[in-house]
Amino acid sequence: MEEDIHVAKSSVPKFGSFQPPPQTGKTKLDKEAKGGSNDHRVHKGSSKSKETKSGKDGHKDKFDRHESGHKKHRHRKKEGVKAEEAPTADLSVTGKAEETEDELFTVDKLGDAANLTYGGPHQYAVPPYRRVGAGNVVGQSRNYKIDRITSTEKYVVVSQVRDDPSSERKSLLFKAKSNRSRELRIKANLSTIEDKTLDSDFIALGLKRKRRTGSTGSNSASDVDNYRSIDGKAKLPDDPDDVDLEYARGTSEEDTGLQRIDEDLRRAGAALSLVVDREPKNGQAWIDLITHQDKLLDSNKRSKVTCAEKLSTADIKLSMYEKALGKVEDLQYRERLLLGMIEEGSKIWETSKLSSKWRNTLSANPSYFQLWVKFLDFQQTTFMAFKYHEYRDSSRQCLKMLEDLKQREKTGNLNDLNQRLQTYVLLRLTSGIREAGFSEHAFAIWQAVLEFNLFRPSPIDLDLPQTASTSDPLYLTSFVEFWESEVPRIGEEVAQGWSYWVKYGGSANKSRKDPQDQPLNEGAWIESWLNGENLKALQARRPARTEDDVGEDDPYKVILTFDILPFLLECPSSATHQVDLIYAFLAFCHLPPPRGISEDIRKNWRDGFIRNESVHQSDKLLSRWKLSKSGEPEVVPGKPIESKNPQAVPVTSANFLFPAPNYLTSSDTMLSGRWFSSFDVWKTEYNNDSGPIEMDSIHRVLIFCVERGVGGDSLAEYLIAFECKIYPENARKTAKRLVKKQASNLSLYNAYALCEFRLGKTSTANHVIATAINMSKTLGEGAKRDAILLWRTWIWEILDSVDDKGALERLLTYGSAEINPELQVVKNNDLNQASIRLLKVLRALSDGRDQMLSLGSYYYASLYSECLVLLTYLTNGSSLDALLSCFNSNAELYKSRLPQASQAYELLHQSRAKILHHHVASKRAFKPALIRSTLAESINIFPHNTIFLSLYAWNEARFRIDNRVQTVIHNVISSSNSSSLTESIITHFFAIYTELSRSIIEGSNTHTIRSTFERAVESTIGKHSAALWKLYLLFECEKVRDMERAKRVFYRGIRACPWVKEMYMLAFRYLRGVMSVEELKGVYRAMEEKGLRIHVSLDEVWESLEGKK
Repeated sequence: MEEDIHVAKSSVPKFGSFQPPPQTGKTKLDKEAKGGSNDHRVHKGSSKSKETKSGKDGHKDKFDRHESGHKKHRHRKKEGVKAEEAPTADLSVTGKAEETEDELFTVDKLGDAANLTYGGPHQYAVPPYRRVGAGNVVGQSRNYKIDRITSTEKYVVVSQVRDDPSSERKSLLFKAKSNRSRELRIKANLSTIEDKTLDSDFIALGLKRKRRTGSTGSNSASDVDNYRSIDGKAKLPDDPDDVDLEYARGTSEEDTGLQRIDEDLRRAGAALSLVVDREPKNGQAWIDLITHQDKLLDSNKRSKVTCAEKLSTADIKLSMYEKALGKVEDLQYRERLLLGMIEEGSKIWETSKLSSKWRNTLSANPSYFQLWVKFLDFQQTTFMAFKYHEYRDSSRQCLKMLEDLKQREKTGNLNDLNQRLQTYVLLRLTSGIREAGFSEHAFAIWQAVLEFNLFRPSPIDLDLPQTASTSDPLYLTSFVEFWESEVPRIGEEVAQGWSYWVKYGGSANKSRKDPQDQPLNEGAWIESWLNGENLKALQARRPARTEDDVGEDDPYKVILTFDILPFLLECPSSATHQVDLIYAFLAFCHLPPPRGISEDIRKNWRDGFIRNESVHQSDKLLSRWKLSKSGEPEVVPGKPIESKNPQAVPVTSANFLFPAPNYLTSSDTMLSGRWFSSFDVWKTEYNNDSGPIEMDSIHRVLIFCVERGVGGDSLAEYLIAFECKIYPENARKTAKRLVKKQASNLSLYNAYALCEFRLGKTSTANHVIATAINMSKTLGEGAKRDAILLWRTWIWEILDSVDDKGALERLLTYGSAEINPELQVVKNNDLNQASIRLLKVLRALSDGRDQMLSLGSYYYASLYSECLVLLTYLTNGSSLDALLSCFNSNAELYKSRLPQASQAYELLHQSRAKILHHHVASKRAFKPALIRSTLAESINIFPHNTIFLSLYAWNEARFRIDNRVQTVIHNVISSSNSSSLTESIITHFFAIYTELSRSIIEGSNTHTIRSTFERAVESTIGKHSAALWKLYLLFECEKVRDMERAKRVFYRGIRACPWVKEMYMLAFRYLRGVMSVEELKGVYRAMEEKGLRIHVSLDEVWESLEGKK
């Protein structure tokens, strides 16, 4: 057969140095067939014969194919045996291959196994494509063309062609031309003239070039590499021939700007290095130098910072921290340096090494509190290192260290700071204990702390000297006896407290009996187990007694003395510290903050570890967060709910009921009618008493504290508001009792009147206000200050009914001798008399404001300012311009006395926002841009206040353009991320809520919502927020129904929040359809490994399932 096959002779010239390979029995056709079957990546057109070409072209073609064959051989070297196993083409007797129907196409039914190896087809097998149309785009105007200079293979840039001759389109060769031509500039750092040249008779204008050693001939005259040189391909020289010049690195404005920035950063880094060298013990200099490395990393604005660059920078900073710790001796700076070293090391070290570093650092530096807090964060949030008992013991050690430090510093600011830090650690610890499933233990700790600090007996009752300290052992002995007696404690029925027990004794309550455990249903064991766990969790919200019949299989229900003594912190007897302790308990219960709370305690309501109320919500969580797939929400965000009464104020309840509110609490927010209400959200979520703490227990704690005078007027108002919203049948009785007990307390009269307004008793409320205002004239200066609070309430209650004339009439009676509760609007045509009344009221309100400012009572000064703004607004025909002008003039008085972000200034901005909302909701004419700019000003100063954010979204919802709300939220989050002091979890909650509330028409879709969630869970404050992770998982499960993605979110969530039992339970509630029994068993075993609380065991279920296999 081989004799019949014609083999073409090769036309390759035969040189002496090139011997052709020996001919084998295979023909050219064999090679083509084998090559076509082995590598179908080669285009069919490239396999055509080139034998028609002759001469130089033919030789070149042979040479190219020879080279490509070598490349292909190197590229396919890994395929080896697989290439040889491919079938070859079948040859006929005549030596011709079977012809296909169409020679333009090759049918390959086997596929190329190399695609799996290299991830895609061969780059030379893809035919090239070229665009036509001279850059025009279909559907676009001819003024827009594709910019071929800036466009790449990954993206296309469409630019507008201008008509002016100065902006003519550059040719396609411009890019290549600009790359080759380089601008020159004079060196900025010219070599200075040496001293010896000053004595010379001439100044050399340039330096002589040195000849290369051993170089001769023409080749030595050039510094450029010869093309035959072993140095490789000829390259452009790095420096120009003129030694006084250098190549400019960039020619565009952007390059010049970046170059200028780089130069400034280098100079700043050099200056910081000099400071460190001169003052090696200067801690601030070291911190500045280390922080400067982040600026160098972010200086390149052209591309995103890669992971490798971040790790490299972290390594550099880590070495700097270690070097600084060897030099700096100041304790304050050493703590900051240690924190920085651990933070950078966490980016590089493995978990085991990081844990070892933490323990070594704490053992060497046990008195650094911030180190302990960060260590608690590490133990609580690191999945591999978390164990519940270890985390609890570490928190106990932190509390003990703070207590020892406080005993050494009996007085001073450091002692106050330690007390606040102790309270925060206690709040973090008890929240973590409850979320791990040990609710009764967490509540028992708060019972013990409140009893020990707020209701301790006097030294005389314990037969101690009057000057005895609470650290006396007899105090602790008495408290242990009180706890072991199992008499009712604070928060329980008929509780009298520790002090009462020392004087009069007491007996334990009747034993309780929990319902018997129901056996698991084998057919629906998951549902049965979930129901059992939920029931047991609700029963475990309050600790049991030893006499209670609660089952013998759960040793955690009865809280003994040794369970609470390690966490029994001692609080100073000052009223401020006691009130802060009560406020921390309210944050533990997820209740809103009271009025008059300090900014340090208020931060707890913005903490990502504490604002986790969504973890405990289930019934209404989907509808409240717009996560339900089926059914439209009852209220469209931003769209007012129209009332049948034409004079009624529209209520934007979707914005008023934002699930995670955060604003400054005042009397009108605690007992609000048509404004933001502090308790409405809490009531909506826990109305069926399904919260982490029993409603009755919270109610008893508040009554217990108020009746014993703990918490002052603020907590008494809080109790009235709580009962008015949660227990309306008791509110009136409680308010009357408190007013009767403190007859001169005008703030309680105001709370009582607001309670009557909310319960529908308008005439009674007006009578209470008029009586209190008339009585205030006989009170002292201190008690009289709250009279302005009554006036403000009286005016706003009639404004809410859209009666501006009635509100103005009430304002004009300010300062009158006697107030009539049944005040009617009197038509008075005497302009002179009306002007006199107006000037009198303006003078009285201005004097009251100035007096409060001079006394430093900024809260009351803000109330006077609000009344002044209302008076200006009503007397100028409801003019917004007049309102804003009056507000700005009042605000200037506060700027000179207070920080811009003070609470009094924030309260003034909230008052302005309320008037703006009243104006818009009353269907009056307004400019949306004016409302927008005014609210944007408030957001800029108070970025985490949800009143301003909600009203901004409400105003923008009617226009649906420009995505201004998303832009504002993005700016707030960006500014917060740059400073850990202003970071808040609330902003991330609001960003998610607004994105979920937007429709597709407004630009929201699955991808934008998912991106918002990702930004939240990747932020510093949000990455360990269990509430965010739960919402993210519910979004994927219920809104998108992407169960595989939800499964991935679940595993990320439990890695970020390993202490939260509810996160593990989500697998059984929502993911059992995509998770196998083995995977669910693994989740259950992980809960056991971490030490989380499991009420109902599933061991028998696992054994039964194993037996059925």
